[in-house]
Amino acid sequence: MNLKKLILILCIFSTSIAFSQNNALYFDGTNDYVNLNIVSDSMANISTFTIEFWMKADLNSQANSSYPSTALFAINTSTVTSSGSNRLLIMMGDPYSVQDGKLWIGNNIGTPFQDTTIIGDNNCHHIAYSQNGNTGSIYVDGIFKGTFVDSVVLSSTDLYSIGQEWDGSSPSQYYNGEIDGLRIWKTTRTMSEIQANMYAQLSGNVPGLVASYNFNQGIANGNNSGINLLNDNSSNALNGTLNNFSLNGGVSNWITASCTRETSSTNSLNFDGVNDYVNLNVLAAPMANLSSFTIEFIMRADFNNQSNTSYPSTSLFAINLPINTPTGSNRLLIMLGNPYSIQNGKLWIGNNLATPFQSSMVIGDNICHHIAYSQNGGIGSIYIDGVAVGAFNDSIVLASTDLYSLGQEWDGNSTSQYFNGEMDELRIWNFARSQAEILADINVTLTGNEPNLVAYYNFDQGTPGGNNLGITNLIDFTNSGYNGTLNNFTLSGSISNWISDTCQAINTSYNIATAKEIGISIYPNPTSNQLHIACKQSIQEIKIIDITGRTVINTKNNIRNINVSELPKGIYCLVLTVNDTVICRKFIKQ
Repeated sequence: MNLKKLILILCIFSTSIAFSQNNALYFDGTNDYVNLNIVSDSMANISTFTIEFWMKADLNSQANSSYPSTALFAINTSTVTSSGSNRLLIMMGDPYSVQDGKLWIGNNIGTPFQDTTIIGDNNCHHIAYSQNGNTGSIYVDGIFKGTFVDSVVLSSTDLYSIGQEWDGSSPSQYYNGEIDGLRIWKTTRTMSEIQANMYAQLSGNVPGLVASYNFNQGIANGNNSGINLLNDNSSNALNGTLNNFSLNGGVSNWITASCTRETSSTNSLNFDGVNDYVNLNVLAAPMANLSSFTIEFIMRADFNNQSNTSYPSTSLFAINLPINTPTGSNRLLIMLGNPYSIQNGKLWIGNNLATPFQSSMVIGDNICHHIAYSQNGGIGSIYIDGVAVGAFNDSIVLASTDLYSLGQEWDGNSTSQYFNGEMDELRIWNFARSQAEILADINVTLTGNEPNLVAYYNFDQGTPGGNNLGITNLIDFTNSGYNGTLNNFTLSGSISNWISDTCQAINTSYNIATAKEIGISIYPNPTSNQLHIACKQSIQEIKIIDITGRTVINTKNNIRNINVSELPKGIYCLVLTVNDTVICRKFIKQ
């Protein structure tokens, strides 16, 4: 395949591809705050909504004389009534007690909620409040913590703030710390929905999304005196107004975000080889009666660490027949090692009927590998790292009663052959993908809306190596919601848990450079006028491509500033040719 054509295919407009910046806003705790009153009209008269954001703060750095707590996010009434002026307060610390660094949510009416976990521990935390009628569910780092019960109905005259709350007509309880990734929804988000997107970059046009602030503005710690709006990256353009920020230096300014999020393939799932597996039986119905399909995923394992007494092999992905089927229980097994011979770390694919396939290449070499099985009628083509390595010939027809598993396979009515290693980027398709199609997005995060994509699991969930006891679903990032169920994972520590992804890119035969390797960045992003390119090397060609794939700007001049003011609002891809290598960077035109 032509390299430039391949790169252009790779420039997919994904909800999860990282921006060129990863900034946040630092509040000084003295008088900084962001006015978001512009949101009030869009949120008026609703009692179902969600507010979520990232924060990082030290409880010992909070200083308020009037109250011990500080305001993370506040909705105040425009006038002080007999019941007070607070519609909803999301605070760090108890405003009526002490600054203990714990999450406090309440108002002047209902019994407030206070968590037992300290969020003011100088670590990054994701906070979500999801209101459904008179019950607000509260999540910290994607884990359900409790509820706040009160019939909150929002008004068009409400006052919205980040970093302070209104005490009558005076701002108060200023927050000292970092805020990032604020999203406001007019829908009640479920725990699964919150977990699915807390680390992801949204496109801005998600149903129910009123405003999305990614804080990727300014020059980190630089002179940003002119950047006093907090840009809304949704199509609604509900920009907030910064108040009293110095906008110069490492405090009271745009800074490099501590909470790394909105990146591509940041996390993966570690299987302990003892009893961990993911139940994916939910796939049986949408895959029923198919004889053409594709299964692909990324894995990393050391074949010397696999330990099974019944069989020498371990199961990567398995489709089993219902228990006690006379012809055997295997529809399709994708294994590490030969189940009838030795654990040699090679890829083995087969079932109980046809002659199995075994690769000559060792994939259990503690290196990341992309595995793809593409079935077209009676022939299953097999690819390792995008390279065709052979075929498995059998007329497989899937059934609605099949059993799907990741990390084990059913031996009769017992689980068996547990996998020890790392899994990431599982994709299930309802057609046979070609080698070119597999190669085109082997190193790209999908949007979840690709044609014929049945289910997509990018594993970007949980806190790597942290306490993830509440995150027991493997989220499907398509709109179908075919979520898997984790079984027997400890969900704490670096084994049997969500971990930092070690497989950032698969080494294929195509030399595809990244913008980081070439030394390219673009800013500001989003932009409404000029797009600046920082590149130490000579640029041979510049293209800007819209979301339909149409080239809207094309120049071969070695320039660093592009006027995009005439482009319609939307998502674009900046395609640069540098040293005969093509680079794609996504940006948003406001």
